[in-house]
Amino acid sequence: MGIVLSGTIQILCDDYFGNRSIVVAAEPSELFGESFACANVLAMPVHFINK
Repeated sequence: MGIVLSGTIQILCDDYFGNRSIVVAAEPSELFGESFACANVLAMPVHFINK
């Protein structure tokens, strides 16, 4: 779980064929990753990049 201090965080998901989709774009003062932190997931099905 994290909080965006500046810039934008994009949460991306890659499908079986390698296609990439932007699931969420979080702006400053928004939380990201909280659903995965609370779900007790062993491997995250998404990745985060700083834009």
